[in-house]
Amino acid sequence: GDHRDLHSFPTRRLFRSHLTKIIFFYEKAFCFLSLTCEKAVSLSVLRLMRSLMGHAVFNSSNFPRSFEEILPGEKILVVGSCFSDSVGQRMARCGLDVAVNPFGTLYNPVSISNSLFRLDGGIPFREEECVQMGAGSSLFCSFSHHTSFARPTAEEFLSAANASAMEASDFFKECTTVIVTLGTAWCFFRGGEVVSNCLKRPASEFERKMLSADMVSSILKGMVR
Repeated sequence: GDHRDLHSFPTRRLFRSHLTKIIFFYEKAFCFLSLTCEKAVSLSVLRLMRSLMGHAVFNSSNFPRSFEEILPGEKILVVGSCFSDSVGQRMARCGLDVAVNPFGTLYNPVSISNSLFRLDGGIPFREEECVQMGAGSSLFCSFSHHTSFARPTAEEFLSAANASAMEASDFFKECTTVIVTLGTAWCFFRGGEVVSNCLKRPASEFERKMLSADMVSSILKGMVR
């Protein structure tokens, strides 16, 4: 379809018959610092939300055990905020088969959902999506990526971005579990589309809006059947 559909709201529903679990975390609502990797990744969203109602700060002893477990041999995609980077890297060190943030760190639910939609469709990035960064930088990136993907030329960026996206797309189509960590409900819009990163470009190019709870709920429901 039209490329703009990747950034539209609400985003499309994902249908993957092999996908058995999608686990959501909202990183600013609680502290995971005292949790082991195994306990953190085994929490279901319903059990987690129930815990949030009764506790402001958590430790490893007051999390109820989840009905959902992540077992050795599963393929796991971890996408979202800085917590995704941290827990994904720890899971990899634990020997789990995991792919972490193939577009770099993402924070808002629209960008995260759009990234999964792109992986689901195996949609490559195109030359017109390359953007020169602001603040005097000569690097190129895209509004769908974290700046860690920035490269000296548009060609180098496209090569790196598409290599990561296609590898992650293949992985996503085989994975059994997706872990999503949300960082914020604030979104930056450019030309009516949500961007994942403002790339240090002038603030006048963007409009900052907060998604309502209903909007966030609709996006998250759109990720699951």
